Amino acid sequence: KFLQIASCDNQTEKILLGDFNCPDISWLSGNIIGSTNSIDKNIKIQQKFVEGIHNAGLSWLITNEKTRCRKVGNTIQESTIDQIFLSEESLSNDFKILPPLGKSDHVSMIVDLNVMNIEQVH
Repeated sequence: KFLQIASCDNQTEKILLGDFNCPDISWLSGNIIGSTNSIDKNIKIQQKFVEGIHNAGLSWLITNEKTRCRKVGNTIQESTIDQIFLSEESLSNDFKILPPLGKSDHVSMIVDLNVMNIEQVH
């Protein structure tokens, strides 16, 4: 569904954000970490997701920040699975990563949007 929304109506600017649960994507490079020839079902899904993002012409804001931190056994597991996608980079001036709300294991995000009211333009 995400990829349908991302690639429909090229006349409309889009900001899509949330938990995309793709821990095997390097957001620094925009590629899958590891082999793209993997037979792992999750890797294949993430590869298709990355291809869809590139095909839709989306950019992303979060590159190296960890957006989820949880304890698994005696190990702290950190990952970047939350993301902010933009159809135009100029839609955002900045973003901030903040501590989680309540007992969530995901960070909070504030996105500074660069939008204007069309009625004010005319």
